[in-house]
Amino acid sequence: MIVGTSGGTSRNLIIGRGGNSGPKASGQYTISGGTLTYDNSNSVNDAKLMVGASPNATGSTGTFTVVGNAASITMKSLYVGSDGTANRGGTCTMEFQVASAGVSPVKIDKAVILDALGASSTANLLVSLTGAAPTSAIVLIETTGTTAVSGMFDTLNGGWAGEGAWVQLAPDVWFQLTYTYNSGDGNANDIALLVPEPATIALLSLGLFAIRRRK
Repeated sequence: MIVGTSGGTSRNLIIGRGGNSGPKASGQYTISGGTLTYDNSNSVNDAKLMVGASPNATGSTGTFTVVGNAASITMKSLYVGSDGTANRGGTCTMEFQVASAGVSPVKIDKAVILDALGASSTANLLVSLTGAAPTSAIVLIETTGTTAVSGMFDTLNGGWAGEGAWVQLAPDVWFQLTYTYNSGDGNANDIALLVPEPATIALLSLGLFAIRRRK
């Protein structure tokens, strides 16, 4: 699928968005293979991926789900729970179903904007395993440019989603969330789950990670 091929008109992929004065809307987009990208020959095209962005904060919801690691996903900008405009916010869920070989990252060429409206919008991150846990970092959103991630998710699997948040994906399988991962392009602006050291896993399994959160 190629977004933004209609002449010089701006084109975006918007999931879960109601009208300016109409009813709430919900939308879902699931990708497990193939290609989702944009026509970068069109200089006018914005090519934004906007999930849960609703005019006048009417409460629309959107879910973008990536299953496995067989897809190729590249858009210019990503807006989660907002489209960056005042009052335009909804509820977004970015979901990643991770296979043993990892998951296809959502690659963004320009900027990642998470929960821009704060209390007026909600940005959720869901991560699950469909097989054995990967033994290396799981890159979820990869920013290929130099722009740092703006904002953060409200929740990670229902819990805290700030920098360094822990998430348990299976018994004795823990990962740590970061918004400043470097996937190899020299820019520490990717969103990823990191594999902790074995000693840390043992402490986490005993419930001692709360000590770190209080520091």
